Amino acid sequence: MQLLKKKPKDGPVGARDFEALVEQERAVAEQIAKLEEMIDEAPERIRREYEERRSLMPPPDDWEDRQRAKRFNAHLSKGEIRNEHRYQARSTLLFVLLVVAIVSLLSWILSALAGG
Repeated sequence: MQLLKKKPKDGPVGARDFEALVEQERAVAEQIAKLEEMIDEAPERIRREYEERRSLMPPPDDWEDRQRAKRFNAHLSKGEIRNEHRYQARSTLLFVLLVVAIVSLLSWILSALAGG
């Protein structure tokens, strides 16, 4: 009796394979459409990036100095900053006096060599 029982039909034998192939074809078509869209938009995107790079200004040359000064000022009190400025002014004065002494010494040596 079992021979006479019919098996339930799932549809034609290749229907599942056909549906899977149709789904794969649709997925591939979507990927192709995305890639074609990306290719079509590439020149505009490249031009936009170029214009953006060209319009941006480079950072200023003294940016690192300003950042260092900002960190320095953030860690010190006003009195310490005043003392630091005073020390820098004194160091500058000593440097100027040193340069004047060197120039005076060189001029004295040259005048001694020229006259002697």
